Amino acid sequence: APGQGETTLAALAPGSLSHDAIGALLASVAADLAALHATRALHRRVCGGAVFLRASSPSTARLAPPLPGGRLPPGGSPCVVDAKVCGAPHAAPEVARARADRAPYTAAGDVWALGATVAVALAQPGHRPLFAHPPALLAAAAADGRVDSLQAWVDAGLARCLGGGVPAEAVALVGSMLRVDPGQRPSAVAVAARAWG
Repeated sequence: APGQGETTLAALAPGSLSHDAIGALLASVAADLAALHATRALHRRVCGGAVFLRASSPSTARLAPPLPGGRLPPGGSPCVVDAKVCGAPHAAPEVARARADRAPYTAAGDVWALGATVAVALAQPGHRPLFAHPPALLAAAAADGRVDSLQAWVDAGLARCLGGGVPAEAVALVGSMLRVDPGQRPSAVAVAARAWG
């Protein structure tokens, strides 16, 4: 739960933060995520409700504690998790497409969820991106299992929800975080270094 004088990103009205404030928030949260990943731990529930902001300085953010039990095994194998509880509400495609009790989860899943969270924060009012909802993502993945088709759907959704007022570097970074292929997503360290604002 948020601490004294804090609120969640999800509790803010759409459009209440500037693009620069969202970039600063992204840098803080990505740094928290990078520190977590450095210990081989996974967050598994990055979303607006897990991003805590100081009421006096909304661009100063921290990430809520992770779900318990999410550790990567040695050798780079994914953690196998229950997709019904993992990654919600911004499950990555690899989680959304998996059987509910056997979803592969890596640090790239956390990066996708952070990208979706930031896309929601940057979105024009009334343009919540469909790809931020696992059922919509799963339906799109089931309709055509090809990664390039799903990536085109995600990219089109991002362009639609952001409109033309978002800085180009923000669109590029969020777009890289929302790559359907988890191997193409940047690390949390790289996201923190590239955040704008």
